Amino acid sequence: MAALTDLRCERAFNKEFLRERINACFPELYETGIYLKSEAIEELMDQIVSNPFVSSPTSIALCFSLLAVGSRRLDLSHGNGTIKGATIGYFRIALRMRPCLYAEVSLLQSQALLLMTYFSHSVGASSTSSLMADATSCLQILRLHSSSAINKLSSDRLEQTNIKRAFWAIHCMEKPHSLQEGLFPSKPEKGLSWHTKTSLPPEFNKDSQEADPDVYQKESSSPEVPPLIPGQKLARAATFH
Repeated sequence: MAALTDLRCERAFNKEFLRERINACFPELYETGIYLKSEAIEELMDQIVSNPFVSSPTSIALCFSLLAVGSRRLDLSHGNGTIKGATIGYFRIALRMRPCLYAEVSLLQSQALLLMTYFSHSVGASSTSSLMADATSCLQILRLHSSSAINKLSSDRLEQTNIKRAFWAIHCMEKPHSLQEGLFPSKPEKGLSWHTKTSLPPEFNKDSQEADPDVYQKESSSPEVPPLIPGQKLARAATFH
């Protein structure tokens, strides 16, 4: 594949290029549903750049999904705010890997599907509904609605919290998308191992869809409580136990 050959071209994909796009993903951490640490993502990128033809389809899909999400953010923050063709090209490469993602269900696979779903949803692509269904199915198979299952998948407390945020992120994308498309949402609340609260935390401005961005850089007072997703008017907050 030409794209994998390009990955080895230092001129086109040098480390600074990759780092810039990875870093661009993290300001949207709670919105995109990234739960892998930046160090792990950079290590994965380095492995793919060094050995693209022996990398797994899941790793390649994740790599190009990250490039698409990060590049989109950079595109919108520079110039006239138009998404470049190269950015869409990264997403298309990730989509090409999609048929190969179903050999096994893993956190890496769910991360790739979450990022693909987020990008597709953000640009209004026709692949959104099917990607959302795949991502939701993967999360349910991994039982990411359960705190105990998450604890078995990862021993890192920060990663556990980010996994819970990622689950909530796909839930927040799915409901409005389902209403818009006339579909029935999966309603994962029935099986969630959390309690609901009837009001938002005081630091959120209910009259605006935009909350103070500094809020999302802070950890919750309890490591088990993931902050809400920015840019979403939610009626309830979730607390895992």
